[in-house]
Amino acid sequence: MGYHTRLIETALAALDERRGGHVLRTAEAAAGFCDKVQARFLNLGLPPEEPVPGVPLTERAFLAGILHDSHREGAGPTPDFPLDELEARHPERLAHAALAAQFAYDRGLRDSGVLFAVRYHTVGLRRRRRFC
Repeated sequence: MGYHTRLIETALAALDERRGGHVLRTAEAAAGFCDKVQARFLNLGLPPEEPVPGVPLTERAFLAGILHDSHREGAGPTPDFPLDELEARHPERLAHAALAAQFAYDRGLRDSGVLFAVRYHTVGLRRRRRFC
């Protein structure tokens, strides 16, 4: 996977073996799921989804999988991804999503789909916000 390789390396370097294994398995599962979705698109005669020109959906899903729990131990607020009411009541379990999105954003990631997936993986889909 070449999409944002340095960001992936930085995120993985901060994780212990257990958490690193978890995010790698999640990233591989997400990328594998995208392969199946892409095959269905092609079988239906639809063009493969590629909302970021030149970057396959599988690479974007892999990156989101790596980032999703990259800040699992954190619980603080973030400037660009503020906690909502539920997250503020349970920061020890939910705030890491905002911290992970902030981490990626601060390092130059502007892929709104990946940021959205990381930011909301703990609470499900919400209204979409533009990140760039």
